[in-house]
Amino acid sequence: RGIDVFFQRKLWMHGKILKIALRTALIYGVAGSLWIFFSDRLVPLISTNLEVVTDLDSFKGIFFILVTAVLLYLWLSRQLRRWEKEVTARQRAENEVKSILDNTRDVIFQIDLKGNYIYGNTAAERLTGYPLSQLLQMSMWQLVPPEHHQLLKERLRRRIAGEAMESTFEFEIRHHDGHRVWLELTTSGVFDPAEKLTAIQGVARDISERKRAEDALRSVMVATAAATGEEFFRTLVQHLATALDVRYALVGEPAGPAREVVRTLAVWAGDRFVENFD
Repeated sequence: RGIDVFFQRKLWMHGKILKIALRTALIYGVAGSLWIFFSDRLVPLISTNLEVVTDLDSFKGIFFILVTAVLLYLWLSRQLRRWEKEVTARQRAENEVKSILDNTRDVIFQIDLKGNYIYGNTAAERLTGYPLSQLLQMSMWQLVPPEHHQLLKERLRRRIAGEAMESTFEFEIRHHDGHRVWLELTTSGVFDPAEKLTAIQGVARDISERKRAEDALRSVMVATAAATGEEFFRTLVQHLATALDVRYALVGEPAGPAREVVRTLAVWAGDRFVENFD
């Protein structure tokens, strides 16, 4: 459920170390107990002489240490070689995933339940203007303008409370250089094995161009709402140029016997209207 590969790897390695340590302790305990049990019963059968028994006890102790040292070395070497292969395969898979995440244009991130960033991909640097090392020392409240705080606080509260809500919403952030960026955000929860919410992960997409286009279309619609006939087309091209921040704008219709010609209905050329042309 989580994207944070680092924490997954840390938990996996911790589990592998404990598993190897437990197996080693169990094997050593069982082998030592069996050796003591059988060797203590074998010594009296070999000799009842106290001096010989003492020498045999010393010998069997040294023998046990040497044999178990060799066996433990072989056992641990085998386990570590197997572990090394698993780690290599896992790191290769994680590197592939990281490469995919870092090369996507969308921002992929995680925040803790207080809004602090705990993970971000390379796209987060491009979108916010902050180096990733600095971004991971920040909270979302430092990026989001105050007028959007209430929206995010309410969504965070509802997420922690486990309430159902729409996963996608829009708001603005402040880029490092000061300009604002509109985002479309899709979020979901990150849960631990006990199904407890531990973080929130999301995918953010820059929709600033779409917002500007929507604003441009809205301004054009407002400006041309009262215009009719030829005046409509003249008003349309003038406000299109302003909304799209371009010098020239025109509107035309197909003309000619085969409709192979475009005949303009209105032309705006920077600061004035010009004559129509084919």
